[in-house]
Amino acid sequence: MEHSPLILRPLQFPDHLSAELPMCKSTLARDLILEANSGTSELRDRLNLDPTLPHDLQVLVDGLRGGVIDCADSGTALRFLTAYHAVHGGRHTFTGSRRLGERPITELLETLHTAGVAITYLEQEGQLPYTIEGKQPLHFPKTIDATHWRSSQYLSALLLSGCPSRLIYPEASPSYAYVLLTLQRMQKQGYTVSKNRDSLQITHHNTGSHPFGATTPLQRDWSSAAYWYALLALCPEIRTITLPGLYRDSGHPDEAVAALYSQHFGIRTHGTEATLMHSVAVKKTVVADLSQSPDLFLTVACTCLGLRLPFRLSGLTLLPHKESDRIESFLTNATKLGAEGFRRTASTLTWDGTLHPIPSATIDPLGDHRVAMSFGVLLLSGAFDGSYRMQSPQVVGKSYPQFWAQFPSLKYP
Repeated sequence: MEHSPLILRPLQFPDHLSAELPMCKSTLARDLILEANSGTSELRDRLNLDPTLPHDLQVLVDGLRGGVIDCADSGTALRFLTAYHAVHGGRHTFTGSRRLGERPITELLETLHTAGVAITYLEQEGQLPYTIEGKQPLHFPKTIDATHWRSSQYLSALLLSGCPSRLIYPEASPSYAYVLLTLQRMQKQGYTVSKNRDSLQITHHNTGSHPFGATTPLQRDWSSAAYWYALLALCPEIRTITLPGLYRDSGHPDEAVAALYSQHFGIRTHGTEATLMHSVAVKKTVVADLSQSPDLFLTVACTCLGLRLPFRLSGLTLLPHKESDRIESFLTNATKLGAEGFRRTASTLTWDGTLHPIPSATIDPLGDHRVAMSFGVLLLSGAFDGSYRMQSPQVVGKSYPQFWAQFPSLKYP
């Protein structure tokens, strides 16, 4: 279904803002699989009652029932549910969007097939759609070398589903921080995982520990908080932004946004529940390694664009395999705004600060929620003085359904 574009013009903001963040899909996706392992559904039932549930989490909640599972655009749901249903048995068919079919899955499927899972590809080998049938018991090899796997989510999927193998995956690997998040959630649910610099292995599970009760607070999403950090950095007239339910020391890799925006953009984070305020900004070239928090790339790059700060962002090797090729998506839309002087390699993007602002353009998020929100904040902040259109604004529903509603002055044409 086609949606009308949004008209984006600079908005007037109050001195103090409070923003409602979505639930943390990275944390809750892991908790949902662990809860399903235990045979309970308290968390699942609780999430089903929330009208602001991100689409990614709704896909995972629905997919736990099995059968024919449409993962839409959710790579997390596809990987976690494939491993979960393979281990728990039964016959299940996975489908999804065209873009999801292009994203990596091969290494996980090959590992499951080696363990005894029957996999039938319904169109093209190694891609969606496919049917799996887990025949118990599975026989995972003693050791699985995942050193060159293209996604750390494969390891998380296997660990969450109870794979007993020793998994070789060095700490220096891209997105290793998300593996650490998986271990944190597992430990809270009674798992013991042996870990060293190069490998991980489940060694014990104390069943029945730490149930998901109705009073357990649901962590808000640090990835989504990044857009508000960007807005504050771009809008000196805003004095503070409060983000209720966003807790420090969460274990989420994108909590790195607090340190990044403090170091490069002069944004301080105060309190157990985060309140953001201006500090002394250091105006210089932004140099950052995002290998452990690649979802921050678009937000940081758009902030630099708005502040006319040259940058060198590294650790970007996984970005071509996201909902869009996020480096290419950024370049396509930044060029529409008059930016030049980019240099791209497989793992880095550099900008020399060349910008000839264009007062009118149509931003195409290319089906990617993070592209829409990052450029949305940039253009609403006043960093570019003009009138712009945002195509397909509904894509934000994947992770942040209420995003546009928090800017009540927005207009459709």
